[in-house]
Amino acid sequence: MSLITRCSACGTMFKVVADQLRISQGWVRCGNCSEVFDAAANLQPYVSQTAPAPLPAAADALKEETSGTESVAPMLVAPSAEPEPEAENASLAVPASLPEVQVSPSPDLAADVFAFSVSPEPSDFSGVVAPAERTRRGESAFDEAEVPELHDVQEVSFVREARRDAFWRRPALRWALGLAAFVLLSVLLLQIAVFQRNTFAMSQPWLSPALHALCATLRCEIRPPQQIESVVIESSSFNKLATDVYRLHVVIKNTGTITLALPSLELTLTDTQDQAKLRRVLTPIELGAKAPTLAAGAEFSGVATIRLLNVPPEVPVPTAASAAKPAGPLRIAGYRVLAFYP
Repeated sequence: MSLITRCSACGTMFKVVADQLRISQGWVRCGNCSEVFDAAANLQPYVSQTAPAPLPAAADALKEETSGTESVAPMLVAPSAEPEPEAENASLAVPASLPEVQVSPSPDLAADVFAFSVSPEPSDFSGVVAPAERTRRGESAFDEAEVPELHDVQEVSFVREARRDAFWRRPALRWALGLAAFVLLSVLLLQIAVFQRNTFAMSQPWLSPALHALCATLRCEIRPPQQIESVVIESSSFNKLATDVYRLHVVIKNTGTITLALPSLELTLTDTQDQAKLRRVLTPIELGAKAPTLAAGAEFSGVATIRLLNVPPEVPVPTAASAAKPAGPLRIAGYRVLAFYP
């Protein structure tokens, strides 16, 4: 059903359809002044307007006025102190100097003349156009409200929410999302198991068979975990046993909460100026370890015997002048011990 609404800015009346108002939430744009207004505020039923039949009085007036153009012209161009009519109405004025023209009366012309003869003086408000003028130009008495196309109208909020909910509630989409989540979770757990396999094998012994089977498939190896920050050298000593023989005694403690791999030791011998003269790496086996691991809170006491050469690599080869002089023993003034994982 068609309805009529009035523009709140210029007063122009428009014919609208209930479906258009429902799509645009009641908001329309005026085709005359382009003002956006709420059409539901000024709705009224639409009454079909048909051109009224010419009245007898209008027909008689038409016969009298068409007898000569001199009587019509003054009525159309009569001077007025009010502002001039619209340009389109003013163009209809007939000068007095035109020759007489015999005009046969017709219903359309009678309706036009009647409309002009009974219309009030022109108004300053240019936003409203007379219905007779619109009819003469072949236009409807009421303009269709300018409503955007469906694809240009922004969807109503509840429509968008309903479509979004319906999209995510489709069974096929839910199955696909569930399968993707399961696959991603499985891949994540597999990565954690591979990268933390050493820790899991020591902290959770019941996982050791599964981890060994996994490493057999992925060609990896399970080793004791390495946490160098949990390994502390409790004490150490470096004593001379003979001219070029020394003994190193060191105590290593595991301060962590899980079993760790025994670290290797780097022994650095220095001179009186604390300059490094000799470095050597000692493995847990060389220190006398019987197991490659160290339990949580446990200590390991290792001993290694070291024999030094008379001429270290840092000493240059003697020339022919000093070849007869025997090389003296390496003078050691200090040492440093560092635990690390190779």
